[in-house]
Amino acid sequence: MHTCYTIFGELLKLLPRHHFDRAVEEWCGDRYVKKFTTWQQLVTMLYSQIGQKDSLRDIATGLTAHAARWYHLGLSGVSKSTLADANNRRDYRIFESLF
Repeated sequence: MHTCYTIFGELLKLLPRHHFDRAVEEWCGDRYVKKFTTWQQLVTMLYSQIGQKDSLRDIATGLTAHAARWYHLGLSGVSKSTLADANNRRDYRIFESLF
């Protein structure tokens, strides 16, 4: 079987996942979360930075258009309201501790 690694996947490998998960636990980032986890939010925000997306609608449209390519990262289409709620409710210190 042929294995293909995406540049985005390789970029995510540079992030220390265990350090990120520890920060999520410390700041209760996934408390009361049903679907859109903090890791998925991070992947979405990195996508928006790399893709130079200007708005939540642009991010949601871009993810939906390429939904078949995101399955290997555990990401599916994200609505703009879900993304807005996550950006509003999650503690910024999770991401601050990662970077």
